[in-house]
Amino acid sequence: MGILRFFAKHGNIGKTAKWTAITYLKLKEMYPNKKDREILMAMIDLRYSVLNIKDFKKKILIENVKEMENLNDFAFSLLGAETCLSEIKDWKYIQETIEIIEEELSKYNIELDLR
Repeated sequence: MGILRFFAKHGNIGKTAKWTAITYLKLKEMYPNKKDREILMAMIDLRYSVLNIKDFKKKILIENVKEMENLNDFAFSLLGAETCLSEIKDWKYIQETIEIIEEELSKYNIELDLR
């Protein structure tokens, strides 16, 4: 693992993925009858109730939830909204970000039903 990957995994990218998994599991436990998309929406509300992020970014995330297929998509979208990730054109960096998200989320064995 390169030094940049190490910092990414233990920094913002890895922590966002972990927050995604842990928060999903806690909300699903609290609200077992909610559909997974409803849980994702609740996660957005929770995250943006404590973070000072512009409302238009929250609206973009809410729109994106309709198209998400898994928690990887959700974590990647959070990073895109909250960082300059959406402005990066380096495919290798984006691919590494996706891999780190997948590695972190795979530790939690979460299966979503987003039908």
